[in-house]
Amino acid sequence: VQAEAETAARCYRLGRLVGFSGAQVKPEADLASSLLTGDEVQRAWNKRPELMALTANKEAVDQSVKSAAGSLLPAVDLEGGWHYGKPGIDAVSNEYMDYGVVALNLRWTLFDFGGRNSRVKGLRAQSRAVAAAHDNVQDALRTRLANAQTQLAASRQEVERASQRGGLEKKRMELTSERWRSGQATEREVLDVQDDVTLATSDLATARAKLRLAEAELLAALGW
Repeated sequence: VQAEAETAARCYRLGRLVGFSGAQVKPEADLASSLLTGDEVQRAWNKRPELMALTANKEAVDQSVKSAAGSLLPAVDLEGGWHYGKPGIDAVSNEYMDYGVVALNLRWTLFDFGGRNSRVKGLRAQSRAVAAAHDNVQDALRTRLANAQTQLAASRQEVERASQRGGLEKKRMELTSERWRSGQATEREVLDVQDDVTLATSDLATARAKLRLAEAELLAALGW
């Protein structure tokens, strides 16, 4: 009963990780098969949608800040043109001729009651807020990733210990069976060792289930 309850709890946890909160999701593949290929962290970290959205938002705000700050400066326009027409610049002879025109325009708004300056300050404050939000999200993701990696390392060690114990119990079973066949062990001893083998096998399956959940948690922390 306890094993079934633990299995159901892990299925619910797996469902939460893959986006089906409140539903049990059972693995289809062998629990001995890893979910990781080895380069998930490097490939996924820079592609987190939360970080990408905040980065794009900050870049857009920074461009707006530059544009608004530029409006505080004078604007200079230089225009030039080449023409062929009549009368051109020689109005006396009134003949077709080539002539060029060059114009230099200077515009500078001196008084706007602080409107443009206030807009620049507001955009800069918005840029700082977006940068702070980006850092907060990044710190939270890094903390979750670090916790997932720690849990993964601990789960791998647990699987290794359970695997070693399973191997030892199987060797004990072989030795005890040999002793029983030669009359040096009782049937009770054989049954006790069989129980230990069964328990070790169950513990290994449980450890592998925890390891797969730790891998799923790592993938969820990376945004996969």
